[in-house]
Amino acid sequence: MNKLYRATRELFGTWNNAIKTAGFEPNPVMFAKKHMALDGHKCDSLAERIIDDWLFRRKIPHKRNIPLFPKGKLDEVLDFLIDKPIVKLD
Repeated sequence: MNKLYRATRELFGTWNNAIKTAGFEPNPVMFAKKHMALDGHKCDSLAERIIDDWLFRRKIPHKRNIPLFPKGKLDEVLDFLIDKPIVKLD
C-alpha cells in the first residue's frame, strides 16, 4: 500500500487530487466524517461503526473513546472498552 500511496502522490501531487480525478469526493480531514452507531455512539469511521453495531446487536456492554491517561496528559483514547470478558462469540 505504501508503494501505491507514493506513486499516487508523485502522479497527482496529493492523495485527495487522485480521489478527485477518479470522480470521488475526498475527505478534507482524516476522520472528518462521523458515523452514528445503532446505540447512539458517535464513531470516527465506518469501520468503528461496524464494530460498535456488532457489539450492540450481541448485547455486549461497551464504552467508546475512553482516555488512556489522566486529564492534561496526551490525548490518546481507547476506541472501545469492554468491561467484562467475552466468553462466547457466535
